[in-house]
Amino acid sequence: MKFPLPSASTAAKALLVMGTMGAGAYGVHWARPVSRPPGERLTEALELIDAHPPPFGLATVEVAEDILARGRAAALAAPLLGEETKGVRPGPPPILPDVPGAAAYVVGLEAFGRASEDRAEDATAAAYLLRAEREGVPPPRRHRFLVATGLSLLRAGRPSLAFVRLERAMQPQNTAGVLELADRSALWAGLVDAALRDGRAETLAAAWVRLASAPVPDSSSHAADLFRARGRIAVERKDASAAADALNQLQRVGGRGGELAVRLALLTDDLPAARVALPPVPRFPLPTDVTPLLLHGRVEEASGDLQLALVRYHAAAETAPDTADALSARLAEARMLTATGRFEEAEEALALAVEQASVMNDEASESLGDELQRACEGAIRAAADSPNGVAHCVALCDTVEPALGAPLARRLKAEVLGAAAGEDPARSAAAARAFAAWATVEPDRDRRRLALLSASRNYRRAGEPAAALAQLDRVPLTGDADPGGLRLERAELLLDLGQAAEARTAADALVHDLPSDPATPAARVLIGRAALEAGDPEGAEAAWTAVLKDSGLTPAAAEWRESLFARAQLAAGRAQAAVPPVALPDATAGDDVGAALTAAAKLLGECLAYYPDDPAADVARLARARCLLARQQRLDATESPVDPLNKPRRDALIAADLTAALADFREVESGLRIEAANADPSPAEVARLRLARLGAAECLTRLGRPEAGAVAVAAAVDQDPLSVRSAAALLDLAAARRASGDEEGGRLAAEQARLTMTRLPEESLAPAASPLSRAEWDRLFLLARRSTEAEAGRADADGAGGDDPPPARNAAP
Repeated sequence: MKFPLPSASTAAKALLVMGTMGAGAYGVHWARPVSRPPGERLTEALELIDAHPPPFGLATVEVAEDILARGRAAALAAPLLGEETKGVRPGPPPILPDVPGAAAYVVGLEAFGRASEDRAEDATAAAYLLRAEREGVPPPRRHRFLVATGLSLLRAGRPSLAFVRLERAMQPQNTAGVLELADRSALWAGLVDAALRDGRAETLAAAWVRLASAPVPDSSSHAADLFRARGRIAVERKDASAAADALNQLQRVGGRGGELAVRLALLTDDLPAARVALPPVPRFPLPTDVTPLLLHGRVEEASGDLQLALVRYHAAAETAPDTADALSARLAEARMLTATGRFEEAEEALALAVEQASVMNDEASESLGDELQRACEGAIRAAADSPNGVAHCVALCDTVEPALGAPLARRLKAEVLGAAAGEDPARSAAAARAFAAWATVEPDRDRRRLALLSASRNYRRAGEPAAALAQLDRVPLTGDADPGGLRLERAELLLDLGQAAEARTAADALVHDLPSDPATPAARVLIGRAALEAGDPEGAEAAWTAVLKDSGLTPAAAEWRESLFARAQLAAGRAQAAVPPVALPDATAGDDVGAALTAAAKLLGECLAYYPDDPAADVARLARARCLLARQQRLDATESPVDPLNKPRRDALIAADLTAALADFREVESGLRIEAANADPSPAEVARLRLARLGAAECLTRLGRPEAGAVAVAAAVDQDPLSVRSAAALLDLAAARRASGDEEGGRLAAEQARLTMTRLPEESLAPAASPLSRAEWDRLFLLARRSTEAEAGRADADGAGGDDPPPARNAAP
């Protein structure tokens, strides 16, 4: 912020009006044309301002003679002010070459004196004094000049700039001028106020160094002012021992340490001492009571009486609305209302705080922004346990946007919505819109990039990949810290949009252009997914194999794990899809289908060996069990050897496959049962649980335990009686019972399967909607046909009075 610097003619007119209205004969004298030399006029102006300097304390009462003398000095100096050249230090003027900034110095000090009566003059005084600083002020006047400049900047709302000048005023080389004791007290108080409003640790440390080295005045009242200043800085630095020492010295010189004692007691959590040191609550508060009321509120809050603390904070905020302490009280009130869930009242309190800040200066608004940011963060924490908290935070950010500025307010709003979005699509969409709105007003490149990426990712979670891609395309790749990551996210969004070929092309380009980029392994994984979606399983397998052969990756890498699982699942799916109907005569031991099932089971076993506790382990274990069961069915469908050497070996292989498959089915079933007991299972988990139960039942039946298998099948069928899986399980049970000689049990199971098939809706039999593979469908219809043929043959046999022999074991699935 730059203060507006009035021109010389404007200043002269203002002084003329002031003089003619309030200076009597002096005004008439100033109004008369004069022709004195400029050097003589400026010398007289300096003598007058040196003899009648303005007091630094606001409460100091001046005599009319001093005010009139400074007015005459400014009237003499104002016409000598020329236009200042921006960015160029003006050379020495022809008048009074040894004091180039004297005219601005005189006019600035006069305005500083008038500012004690009219606070609007603080900015004018600061502007002229800063010009005098740029043009140069002689050392004999430097001490008073620095103090006046610092205090005017502080009162104009620029504490950081003010602290620099006031800290310089206390340096030994700048203390040539002698200040009155009252002016020293104003200097110490101004230094403390500027340091506290600046708030930085280094500023507080520098203030402590200057105050600790300041000589103690002989006057007890002014010595008390110095000790209060030391104690206030020590409390703010959280130095309890230094604050206690300052309080003891203050009490030794007879000073009242009420406010300092309260702040020290709060610092040390000594609430009884804080209550003792508190001044009484005023019955009819005056503007000067705002700080005691604020301290009362802090003590009550620390002691846990939130209701009384709210009353004190509200009283402090209403007593003197245009002060910094009142603003702090209003924000404390809003913070406590938010913490107690009174969101509408908190929003109203913050709206009043913003209104208070709007009539204050820009620096107060900046410090207000920090406190409002903390209030918003407190609201975020409070929103975690309240269903209305997020809505309050959003409304709060909209309310305080004029004070915070659009970038900060919208960033807080986006962060609130992003933290509350989770996996909910609607909330993710709202968060994405908030991040996009933040990006439109954020001037910082890095923060704008973060906003755009967050908007893109939230749109993707919301199921809007087109909007996500539009936000991602707004991030410039040139000069980006992570170009590979951006290109990878773009390829993933293309795949989400169903553009598998474009996604594969983008990922291939990333691998080719940036072979050493950290995103390259993930890009190869994506190439595999895109190739599989485009109908190229060989390309997918090649991409995932390249990831597994990457020497820079280990099994701990997410890309290595994903590629291992994906390749194994692909192999299992292709092997199971290639299984022909099990009872057809093309089944031979050791054929290509059996080899594919064996290879898939081996790959799935590698996944389980590396990642036994991975969330995808259950899916891999279920797939391995189905591959083992399918391999057993292939072996069982081959012609049984009759020699005593191969038959036991074949039977042992069949038993081993069934035992291993049964163990996998049961482990999957057990894990899913535990998860279902703790939370509602997803549809995919329900399907896996049913497959595991039916697979275990089939294994038990084929291992010669048909009753146990029948119980498991019945339990699975009861879970979902009208499904394709249930019909297949009943047909399995029928075939197994017939193979074991239980013709009646087989006939009943086949009849139940036939009835289930007739009751199934047409959409359940569509290949796209069915959970069965092509081979399982072939097997299902084959067994259904055999069941129907068996029923027809039995009817014919009953009519002819003959009996058919039971089917051979090899005819069973």
